[in-house]
Amino acid sequence: MLTSDGRTVMDYNVRNETVDFDNLIIEIYDAALTRKWGRVLATCNQVFQADKTFLLLRDLVNEREVALRIKVQEEAAHDPEALASLSSLSVFKPLFLKLHEGDIFDTSEKVFRDQKDAPTFIEQILSPLNAEKMLGALLMRDARYEAYLGVCRAEQNDDFSTFEHVAFKRLVPHFIRAARFFRDEEVFRQQRHLAQGLYDHIKTAFVVCNSKLEVQAYNVQAESYFTESGVLAVKNRKLAFSASSQQSRFSDKVSECLREAGLGVGSEKVFVIDDHVDKIEIFHIHKLGSQAEGERREAMVVVNIQSRIKPDWKNVQSCYALNKKEVLIARMLYKDTPYSDISVAVNLPESEVKEHVHRILKAVNVRNEEALIGKLSMFATSSLSGVE
Repeated sequence: MLTSDGRTVMDYNVRNETVDFDNLIIEIYDAALTRKWGRVLATCNQVFQADKTFLLLRDLVNEREVALRIKVQEEAAHDPEALASLSSLSVFKPLFLKLHEGDIFDTSEKVFRDQKDAPTFIEQILSPLNAEKMLGALLMRDARYEAYLGVCRAEQNDDFSTFEHVAFKRLVPHFIRAARFFRDEEVFRQQRHLAQGLYDHIKTAFVVCNSKLEVQAYNVQAESYFTESGVLAVKNRKLAFSASSQQSRFSDKVSECLREAGLGVGSEKVFVIDDHVDKIEIFHIHKLGSQAEGERREAMVVVNIQSRIKPDWKNVQSCYALNKKEVLIARMLYKDTPYSDISVAVNLPESEVKEHVHRILKAVNVRNEEALIGKLSMFATSSLSGVE
């Protein structure tokens, strides 16, 4: 029939109500996004004169329900244990392994009743649901998940008509897409949970953000840093430094890192805050991961954060008999300054900078720069509690 705005809709008069299938399909996708299925399933009860309609997504590996939505007509008898009975759908392997994604089955039809597992299905699935017949569909099955849609009728109601089969067949492809959305959302949630577990095993604090400093992820160490440092926080899902000048300089470093990484130049940048009396904040900025050729994704950086206690450099100089240039180089090494930047700062070629570094390591009696930083941190001007 034609509506007032010229659209053609398939209508089915149920209990003196007209169902707009086009609108119902839109509501299916809305429900997939919001996970609010009550209205959609209630409409299905109307369309198919059903006592109850359910939508089920199961995790086959862990044998658990990921999502179960069921809508029962107010006047229909309902056993609370019926919900639990739906979780056993997958035990009927001989019956359901014959189905393919999108296949529809009607338990009132002879082809179903002739299955050897049909009596068990009726006893363990339909009976707890106080239903004698079900029009159902396998919406999805992969190595990990399976999903079903079912509309159920009580014994006194008629069998499902040819028209109802046609209507059900029209709706099933849209429920299939909704089930895939559920599955993909669940997979994403599990991967995010797994990733967060890995993040939290990394000892140093880190945060992932884009060029606009919008935060995508961070670990528990970073969360502690945001709370305790007073230097950096997350506000409205964006990195926010306490000083606007630091915000601007850090943003420039992130942009520079991404720009140079895009040109194939070394992508690490170091941002240092040395404004405090007793500590130094060091941020290592790297472009995150690699990108397949031709694939367009938003560029991200991972920022590793460290707080180091500020050494008493006069004590360091007197203890190890370092000259002024060696102290300057040691101070820059302590801030993880690249050799190229040290070379510019002390007006020496990198080769001579490396010779000075070798003499500093020898004087402090350590083998590498990491050990040097550990040794220098013992000359603290005061104690510092913070990120390790």
